Amino acid sequence: MLNVSNRSLKIFSALFWYTGGIVLILKGISLLFTAAELKPDPIWLWLAIWAGLGIGTLKAKFLFSKICQRNLARIDALKQPKIWQFFKPGFFAFLLLMIITGAT
Repeated sequence: MLNVSNRSLKIFSALFWYTGGIVLILKGISLLFTAAELKPDPIWLWLAIWAGLGIGTLKAKFLFSKICQRNLARIDALKQPKIWQFFKPGFFAFLLLMIITGAT
C-alpha cells in the first residue's frame, strides 16, 4: 500500500528542496526590505546580499550536493519504496526542530 516508484521519490525530494529554497529566498528578501527601512545604508545591505549568496553557494556545492547524492543513492536502494520515504525520518524531525526554532 502506498508504494511508489523510485523516480517519484526523487521528484518529491527535489520539489521539497526547491520549495524550501524558494521560501527561504522570499523570507530573506522580506527581511532585507525590512532592514533597509530601519537603516537605509546601501553598503551594508549589499554586503549582506553578497555574503548570503556566497555562503549559500558554498553550502550548496560542498554540503547539500553530497547530502542529496546520498539521499538519491538511498532511494535507489529501496526495494518497495513508500511515499513517505523520500527522506529519512530523522530529516523530518530535524526539519521540524528548525521550523520551530525559526518561528520562535
